[in-house]
Amino acid sequence: MRFFGVALVAAVVCAGSAAFAASYTGNRLHGNRKGIKVAEHVMHAFAQIPGYMYSESHFFQIETSGGKSPSLHYRFGYGSLRSGWTWASENGAMGLSRNDVVWWRDDLKPASSKRAKAVEIVFKGSNGYWAFGSSAKHNCFHKLQSGSQQPFKSGFVITGRVDAPQTSGNMIALSYTYPWGQSSSQAKEVDAINSSTYLVESGKVSIGGYSFNFSNSYRRVPRTPSINLCK
Repeated sequence: MRFFGVALVAAVVCAGSAAFAASYTGNRLHGNRKGIKVAEHVMHAFAQIPGYMYSESHFFQIETSGGKSPSLHYRFGYGSLRSGWTWASENGAMGLSRNDVVWWRDDLKPASSKRAKAVEIVFKGSNGYWAFGSSAKHNCFHKLQSGSQQPFKSGFVITGRVDAPQTSGNMIALSYTYPWGQSSSQAKEVDAINSSTYLVESGKVSIGGYSFNFSNSYRRVPRTPSINLCK
């Protein structure tokens, strides 16, 4: 489960509006008993790992500007693309402690290079940073405006109404429905879960006519990002 929100985040001297994230922060499970059991196994499994990596598309929208006062604006979880902005594909990673996010970083690659440049976003605790480039190669970091949001509070959360699990080979398909942010919409998520580890390998989230996909990787433990601020 991701969180829905918007952040118009300005760096350096630009101003932006405050961000808001999901209003639904509870972890209440109801529905099929076997599905709830699988969900509990999943969240226990995520509480045991130090972190993971993921890729995702059609979730983040960004807009950037350069010059003497470079800025980044982004929002996530919206089905309609804001005028002048572009969708961005993601390659992210996070460090966890008992399924709580300790740090999170995301490499965002814009679909249109005319509307935005590639950027990296990093959150360490409540402090946010961004830089042009990626985790592999970037310049110095700018601070994100206070109140900027990230889409993860936990490594992985299953919440809402859970359907009966469907097993095929070593994979379990688990569907569940939950409120989507501060709107009246409902999100329908289907996760592919490894039956040996109970870690989620991939998933699809659908909200009305809008949907996005993600895939997770646990092959290696991601390294904590280091921050060198611009002077």
